[in-house]
Amino acid sequence: MTILTAPGNESSVNNEMIFVTQDAKALDPVTYPNYKYVIDVYVDGDLKARLRATPDPVYSLGKFDVSVILRDYVPAYGLKANYANTTETYDINVAYTCKIGEEYGDTLYTNLVTDSERTCYKTYAPRPFLDSDVIGTITDGIASNMPMTMTGYKSEKWKIIPTFSNVTGVFFTYGVIGSDGSLISDEDLPYSGTNNINQFNVGFQKAIANLALDQSDIDDAATVRIDLDGLQYYYINLICSKYTPVTLAWLNPYGAYESQSFGLVSKKQNQVSRKEFAQLPYQVNASGVVGYDSNGVMYGSKKGYASNVKVSLSLTSHLLTDDEYTWLADLFNSPDVYFFSTTLDRWAPCNIADSNYEYRTYKNSRLKPLQFTINFTDEYNSQYL
Repeated sequence: MTILTAPGNESSVNNEMIFVTQDAKALDPVTYPNYKYVIDVYVDGDLKARLRATPDPVYSLGKFDVSVILRDYVPAYGLKANYANTTETYDINVAYTCKIGEEYGDTLYTNLVTDSERTCYKTYAPRPFLDSDVIGTITDGIASNMPMTMTGYKSEKWKIIPTFSNVTGVFFTYGVIGSDGSLISDEDLPYSGTNNINQFNVGFQKAIANLALDQSDIDDAATVRIDLDGLQYYYINLICSKYTPVTLAWLNPYGAYESQSFGLVSKKQNQVSRKEFAQLPYQVNASGVVGYDSNGVMYGSKKGYASNVKVSLSLTSHLLTDDEYTWLADLFNSPDVYFFSTTLDRWAPCNIADSNYEYRTYKNSRLKPLQFTINFTDEYNSQYL
């Protein structure tokens, strides 16, 4: 029994994870009737699934996709956003081992070949890059496609930056840079755990509290700088807006959450669907008198009894660079998006209403803001009559 192909050591359970096996017995159905390849999937030493595969008719190989099995054992997604915590930690992987066996006649032979222990993640690599090691592409610790220079707002409470903590020799430091380019103050944030995602909130309002900035520091602040042990620097250029920025957080291809604020005009809309019933436009009392109103109110031939309200919000970004347009495609592709409510001081789930995303470039379209609409997933009903 031979394993010809196995998934990468840091594969995604959201893509195919293919094992291909081969054994000469599969070529001899007379001696080995009803031959099948068998694969046992172990997670944390426990057998979770046993799969069987009939040899393919061309090469007599066994083919198994174990991603569907392992998808249930990688920790579930879900945004963590306790404002009191500057750092949050996510487990996004699970270790597994596959053991190959065979079955023919009425006999099962297990554990003929044991594959090495591998790790899989809840990342995502679109075709044609299914074999790409998404986690392995993180060379500087940032688990995001965000550009190294981007725009932020002085009024924002949240600027979520995700990192992968298994990168050797990287330490997360963020600081505030003044208008003259000098460092006003900074803070080292420790990683928690290994081989997982660490999420840092470096929103400017959070930085004010964490770094104890006074009013002169706040007025002079121009940039938030992220320093990864001197290996890479990311810069968030701070601007002000006459509008209240709207902050969205989303699950990105690395299995981490990140955020961006949209600081130009936003417009709220309600889509209302109403339910009503038909009725006689009059009533007859015990004396046989026909009346068309009661207490000065007409009965009418139709009567509403409920209203369902769906809320949406149209957003507008600042002028985006080519790199920011490329990065924000991850927001549109994400299955898990949240809106930060400044009124409730909570994150609420939402969906991107737009189905198309244009990768704009300065060469083709000049600098333009991104405009799109989000729908809140929570609908509500008015009073029932």
